[in-house]
Amino acid sequence: AVVQRPLVDIAPVYPASDDSAGADATVTAPLDAEGQPLAQAPPQRPRPVGLRLEQTLGTTATPARTVFGLRRQYGCFWITL
Repeated sequence: AVVQRPLVDIAPVYPASDDSAGADATVTAPLDAEGQPLAQAPPQRPRPVGLRLEQTLGTTATPARTVFGLRRQYGCFWITL
């Protein structure tokens, strides 16, 4: 049924962030030879763990959403229901 529905969007699904784990920890910036703080690299985005397909049901505007699991193995991306 998924292949017969009109496709509206494909969006990545990211893992749930756990901001509370590092909230209490104090982080100090690394210093250069002169004692000045080094510029920090921007935080890396987590890798997606799934794909969300946004579709409509048949000829109506009723939205339908399907989420596939996503993993990388053997140099390929694999999707699972």
